[in-house]
Amino acid sequence: RRCSDDMYVTDHILCGIVALKMGLKNYVMQLMFDLPPEIDPLNDLAKMKAAFEIIEPLTRHFDYNIIKETRGGLTSFPPNLDEAKSHLAMTTYWQMFMEPDIVHVVSYCEAHHDAKPEDIVASCDITKQSFREYDRAPLPDIWNIPKVASRKEELKKGAMYNIFHLALMGGYEGKVTFENFSKYTVSKEVSAKREKTEEQEMNYETMLLDLIDGKNYPSGECNMISADNLDLALQVGLFQAPQVTVIDKRYELTGMCRTKIVDGCCRIDTFCGKEVKDEFERVDIVRNKFPWYFDKNISQSDD
Repeated sequence: RRCSDDMYVTDHILCGIVALKMGLKNYVMQLMFDLPPEIDPLNDLAKMKAAFEIIEPLTRHFDYNIIKETRGGLTSFPPNLDEAKSHLAMTTYWQMFMEPDIVHVVSYCEAHHDAKPEDIVASCDITKQSFREYDRAPLPDIWNIPKVASRKEELKKGAMYNIFHLALMGGYEGKVTFENFSKYTVSKEVSAKREKTEEQEMNYETMLLDLIDGKNYPSGECNMISADNLDLALQVGLFQAPQVTVIDKRYELTGMCRTKIVDGCCRIDTFCGKEVKDEFERVDIVRNKFPWYFDKNISQSDD
């Protein structure tokens, strides 16, 4: 639906939390590459890595396993069959940097015709050759490329800002606040080096654990993922994508955003017809428009 990279990461975090809270022991995290088709491979990897790094700590605190499944996005395949074969080979190669447990092979021909048995066999052969090329070639330290590292951190912050607001709508009353949110947006390794003892435990991992802890909600359960709260997130436009088809007027804000490709990234461009610079500004617009959903001290009936 051409959502921003931030929203893509947000969605993965939400799905990981829902799977955990529903009692799943093994969660298949499907990482769909090449969407939108204009995104470049390094930014695609930054997006996937950001999503995985946020929810990976759940595997160390709960009886919970994340199975990474990668695949190419269907709409990224060109209808020219020769070009499509090359695309399948390249997208598979880039996917290997995520060290997937499962590779979902999209038949190269699917933008041209439904896959026949011979197409599926050929697609698997192309994919297996990409595995071999990846395994035998010297691998660059791709995660320390400045472009990748900085984009990954940017996406983690933007996505967790969304998740934090989703928690607030659900009645969250834990340790994370607007005032200290930025203190939590670092890795565990970075926070451990801080001088102040009380700040050494403020990081992405502890933030996520606090946001999903039912004890931090009036109901005693993680109301962040309740059906009513997720429905509300769509109604106020906290969760959104440009190509979401809206029939019910209650959800029209869900599709009121526009994204654009900037330097190989898919970024938020406009929301409700106004230009926004980043995901933080878009979320702030939502909070300022509906403050009573994010602050229990504000009533909708206030002047």
